[in-house]
This record gives sequence, structure tokens and C-alpha cells, in this order.
Amino acid sequence: MSEQINKKRKYIVALIIVLLLIGATILTVVLLNNRKIEGEELAYRDTGNVEKEDLTISKAELQTLINEAKTLESEKYTDDTWLALLDELISAESVYSDGEATKNKIDATIKSIREKINTLVTRSESTTEELESSENQGQTQENSSQRPTVAVDKLAPEVTVEYSNNGKPTNKNVVVTITTNEDTKLITSWKQVTRTKHTKTYKVNMMENVVVEDLSGNKTEIKIEVVGIDKEAPLITGIKDGEIINTRVLLTITDKNLKGSRLNDVAYTSGTEIATEGKHKLVARDTAGNETIVNFEIDKTAPKVTGITDGAIVNASVTLTITDANLKGSKLNDVDYISGTEITAEGEYNLVVKDMAGNETVLNFEIDKTVPTITGIKNGTHHKTNVKPVITDKNI
Repeated sequence: MSEQINKKRKYIVALIIVLLLIGATILTVVLLNNRKIEGEELAYRDTGNVEKEDLTISKAELQTLINEAKTLESEKYTDDTWLALLDELISAESVYSDGEATKNKIDATIKSIREKINTLVTRSESTTEELESSENQGQTQENSSQRPTVAVDKLAPEVTVEYSNNGKPTNKNVVVTITTNEDTKLITSWKQVTRTKHTKTYKVNMMENVVVEDLSGNKTEIKIEVVGIDKEAPLITGIKDGEIINTRVLLTITDKNLKGSRLNDVAYTSGTEIATEGKHKLVARDTAGNETIVNFEIDKTAPKVTGITDGAIVNASVTLTITDANLKGSKLNDVDYISGTEITAEGEYNLVVKDMAGNETVLNFEIDKTVPTITGIKNGTHHKTNVKPVITDKNI
């Protein structure tokens, strides 16, 4: 019997050990998987951060390179190599301003600009090469004194100026476009769209002189005059938006480019008196597209109080109802009163009700539940002589 018990005990102990080993194995596998997942997530986040940092660095490098190229002087280089760089700069500025440009695209642009800068040929180098080539050819010709002909450009560029608003009132920025009949250098603070076109955005009206220079150094000075920018909406005085008043109103509309105004969808002339009760909407617009809207209300009706009349004296409790679309508040004997609240106590009352337009209703009333007092005689008694009854009551 004892041997069987020992065998069962050994079996149970062995089973427990096996279960513990299985549990430990499962726990180990779970922990390893969690670490692997955390590591992958961390690596993913790190990769994303690195990519953002690399993109920022590349953009900064591109901007530096663009600025460096703009400091170069076009007259020092041959037309063909300079124009090749100019085309690349126009493309590079477009890539730089593109918020979705990839790092590969930015890096490729950087490489292309560097190549164009490195392949620039100075005019002195070009002239030397042309002279050497001409001299070599001259050795086989009878006239050895022949030299290359150099074209000289002394004509200033022809310039046309266009304004996006054509000088008319607008509430938007004005884009000015300069177009020339030949290739020009970069104009400071202007965006070069093509070799012959520059643009600039103006936020306010202004005048300035701009010098346009071609690749040979010839200059044309032009006057830029931006007019018509109007970002101020019409001014309406005499009322405030959302205001409620209890009097007639006279509104004034001021705007140098006023186009028109409408009151409740009907044409309105500035300075016209408005006396009709009700809600009103005034819309004023100018020729630049600016708009001012004012909503207001004329309310000449005082709050209505039911349940009592002014000067009334009652001998029962009172419940008052106050009605007004623009109710501001009410006070009963200088204490806030809520419409519908029962008044039971005896006494004299003063109710003041006001609305947001300034209208006011005042009611004075009294609750008197005390019967008059009679002295000098008793009820049900008989007298052989004259009596003088005295009646006492303040509201007799």
C-alpha cells in the first residue's frame, strides 16, 4: 500500500516539474518576441527620424548652393555655359519650394548645379581657345592675318511690365511680371521664371525702381507702381454687430472703393434712418471684394408681465409670468426673480423687468391676507346705547 502511494507522489511531482518547464519555455518565447517587436519598432522610428534629418540637411545644402550660384557674375562667363547654369537654377528653386520633393530628387539637383558651376567657361578662356583655333586654321590659309569676328551687344534690354490686377481694386496680393526681349541676369528679390521672365508678389501698394541687366551688362531701369490693393473692409458706424437697441438708428458706411450695401436684401443708402422694429442684416461691399456684415435688432417693446396688474392689492399668493424675446433679467424687491415663481409672503412688492434693448417694465403690488380689525363692539352682542365701532386696516 505504501509503495503505491510513493509511486503516485513521484508521478505527481514529475508532472508538476514538466508543467513548470513548459510554462517557463512559453514565457521565454513570449519575452523574446516582445523584444523583437520593440526592436523593430525602435528601428523603424530611428529610420524615420534619420530620413527626416537627411532631407533637412539636403535642403539646406541645396539652398546654400543656390545662393552661391546667384553670387556669380554672368559677364565673366560665356553665354552658353552661363545660360545652362541659369536654367538649372530656375529648376532648383522649384525643387526647393516643393514640399513633397524627395531626398533623391534634391540630391540629384545639387549634383546637377555643381556640374553646371564646374563647367562654366570664362570669357578669357573662351577667347584664347578661339584665337588659337583661328591661328591654326590661318596656317593653311593664304591670309594668315585673319582673326575671328566678335559680336558686341550695346543695346539695353526691352522690358514690359504686367500687373495681375491691371491696376484695379483687389483684396489679394498683386503679382508683377517683368518680361524682356533677351536673356537677363537674376533680379534681386525677384523670382526668375525663365531666362526672360521674372515675377514678384506685392502685399501692399508701393513704388520702386528696378534695374534689368542683360548678359552683356546693358541695363534698363523701370518704375514699378503697384496700386489697387485694398484689404480693408467697409466701415459701418452707428451700430455694432449683434447689438439690440430700442430706438431708431442711422448708419454710416465708409469705404473709398464702396460698391454698394443692402439692408435685408434691399438696397440701402448710407445715412438713411432705420426705425422699423425687428431683426436687420446690413451687408456692405467694396469693389476690391471686401465685405462687412452687421446683424442687429430694433426692439421697442417692453417685457410683458402677467398674473398681476400695477397697483393691485390681492389677498392670495401670486405667480407671475414674464415674456420677452430679449429678456435680460428681473428683480423683485431688488432680488433676482425667476418667471413662474410663486410669491406667498404678505407685503409690498416692486417688480422691475428689463430686456437687452433697454426696455423696462415696473409693477408695484401688494399681498394682504390680513382681514380688517374691528374694535368697540363684539360680534353677536346687543346694546341699549349707541356704540362707536373702530375699523383698522391700512387697505380699508
